[in-house]
Amino acid sequence: MADDIVKLNVGGVHYKTCQATLVKDQKSKLAAMFSGRSKPKVDEDGSHFIDRDGELFRYILNYLRNGELLCSKETLSSLQDQLLAEARFYQLEGLIVRLSPLPKVFAESSIITSRDQENILLSWIPNLQDDAKWSLLYKATRDGFNPSIFHKNCDGKSPTLVVIKSGDNIFGGYADKPWSSPAEIVHIPSPDSFLFSLKNPRDFPPEKLYPWSENSDHFVRGGVKSKVTAGPIFGEPGNVHDLATLIGTENRLGIAALQEGFKSKHNDALYFAGTRLFVIHELEVFWLAK
Repeated sequence: MADDIVKLNVGGVHYKTCQATLVKDQKSKLAAMFSGRSKPKVDEDGSHFIDRDGELFRYILNYLRNGELLCSKETLSSLQDQLLAEARFYQLEGLIVRLSPLPKVFAESSIITSRDQENILLSWIPNLQDDAKWSLLYKATRDGFNPSIFHKNCDGKSPTLVVIKSGDNIFGGYADKPWSSPAEIVHIPSPDSFLFSLKNPRDFPPEKLYPWSENSDHFVRGGVKSKVTAGPIFGEPGNVHDLATLIGTENRLGIAALQEGFKSKHNDALYFAGTRLFVIHELEVFWLAK
């Protein structure tokens, strides 16, 4: 039963807690251990044995109980790396984000919240210099969900990185060609452009999505698409988009289609946000100044 008392032996330190506490984060290794998906070891007195640091486990257990990391700033400063290793072992995503060092390059972002996320993004960008400086050109909650403001702030600048948050999902695209404000949609093939997913509804690992190319004529289908009445758009030529942001005063929607512009291991419209039409909670555009 979920309210059963569970005895634990973590590296020689003994604890008692409720099963409901241990399975609270359903995606964690502890939930797998104590919800029947895997079998933990049992020692001679019937305690479930986990071969990890027993002293640090009290912070893990209190986090599960309260949803907070209960320790002083001084303790956190001295134990942060060790606690992060424990959080990663137990696969507690919320605690991992809380303990990961803050971003340096994307320090202005409210979407990229850990150094791990930042490092993954930076590793995907081609020919990036170590001292590259990124500036936040546009932030929807700060500047307004308004395509004219997006174009005013971002047109003519490249390369740019578009980062989108919809619910808990984080995704976006890299544009090596500049945005513009044509009346009708203009497509620019971009071999170095890409889409990405950092966090998605199915918990697939982070992925970089490269543009499709046709070997027969070396034509690249994926690229950037601009229109004066829309935010950033990525996709193939024509009216179908792989990823589009349809921001406006009464519109905070995006479209994910993953059609013919970019290729993924998980090529379907639900990959990024779980639905083809999604709500944009935040949209940020960063510029790599030359």
